[in-house]
Amino acid sequence: VDYSRISIYRQQLRITFNDVLNAHDYRGQGKLICLMDDGYLNIHQIPAFRHLFMENKILGTYDFVDNDPHVFDAGGHGTMVLSNIAAIYPQKLYGGAYNAQFLLTRTEDISSESRREEDNWAMAAEWADSIGADIFSTSLGYSKGMTDSLENYVYSEMDGNTTIITRAADLAATK
Repeated sequence: VDYSRISIYRQQLRITFNDVLNAHDYRGQGKLICLMDDGYLNIHQIPAFRHLFMENKILGTYDFVDNDPHVFDAGGHGTMVLSNIAAIYPQKLYGGAYNAQFLLTRTEDISSESRREEDNWAMAAEWADSIGADIFSTSLGYSKGMTDSLENYVYSEMDGNTTIITRAADLAATK
């Protein structure tokens, strides 16, 4: 075990106030959280996530990039985000909502940036909403532009109302 990495995660948990949540006995119980990211590489083999499988806390998975249910074979960012939310490493690391249930989706294709990823996000949001997700967790940023410059948004379109993903997020928020 690399304990230097654990101390970094502890700092991250403090920065995101997970220590406060845990101190008030909030562990995500009764919540269904959908993560939308680049994948969850090998989490089925990582001891800190074992409880998610043993307690059937992962209610569904879907890879909207490859159109299949396999999300454990790609991406590392989703794994890191999930660790902040759901990891349990006794006496060392506890995520902020490790008693929640989860939907894990892959919406990001790290080989390129395209509007297709926004479509993937919208489909994942619709799927998660149909299952009853309470919370969406997503890490996105498109300010550097798309791989195909013809798909780039102009600055005036980055207004929180125009892009595919903001319209989808607004619709999801109304639900």
